[in-house]
Amino acid sequence: MAAVAAAEAARREGPVPGGCADYYGWWGDGFTLRITFGPGDRHCAIQWDRSLWIDGIAIAEHETLDDYGMWLDDRFFVIAAEGPNDHPAQSFVWDSLVSTIRSLVVHDAGQGTTIVLVPTPGERWTDPTVSRDGDVLLIHPDRSGGPPARTLPIC
Repeated sequence: MAAVAAAEAARREGPVPGGCADYYGWWGDGFTLRITFGPGDRHCAIQWDRSLWIDGIAIAEHETLDDYGMWLDDRFFVIAAEGPNDHPAQSFVWDSLVSTIRSLVVHDAGQGTTIVLVPTPGERWTDPTVSRDGDVLLIHPDRSGGPPARTLPIC
């Protein structure tokens, strides 16, 4: 009986009893809606088509965002965006609105700030990701697990 009670206490239902943790919906003409709660349920990211709101605030309004983003932890939300048109390795593919070379949008929900990291001509960010090492965000150009291209101190 105690094991059942512990399992029920650990199960996450979202912000209200019976609610879902995350939501994904699709409407005709390619419109999608994604609602993602941060791990501590203090913050919420809503993606409607190519627009993003975090805690009700529009984020990176002038960027062409990727189809999905993710919470790094309960503080940082990261999503790829279209990279610079003048990048020497830039190209566009027929099945994506986002370019081959990508920028990265990092929103700090704890501070309410957003930064758009843009690769330099010598950087080839094809699938940028972020990891955290203490008080530093590590910006990786792709998911290969190689060394970070940049570091971003956080406070």
